[in-house]
Amino acid sequence: MTTARTMLEKAQSPVRSARRRLAQRRAAAGYTQQTLASRLGVDRITVWRWETRGNKPQVSLRSKLARALALTPAQLDELLAEAAAD
Repeated sequence: MTTARTMLEKAQSPVRSARRRLAQRRAAAGYTQQTLASRLGVDRITVWRWETRGNKPQVSLRSKLARALALTPAQLDELLAEAAAD
């Protein structure tokens, strides 16, 4: 039986997956939320929001973020894609 909660969880799953991938990539690159934030010139809470709330980095920050994570801009876009399957 499909409940409203199950449907909501399935709808949110790609968003959680994108957040998880971003956090994993940050950690693999050797950054804490604070050190990445400092490198990008943003507050730690901004990075936290990207990883927990599903907020996406501003377009103006994406090239810096891609370089920090050793990704191309296209790879970063793919990493952030909400439509990706878990």
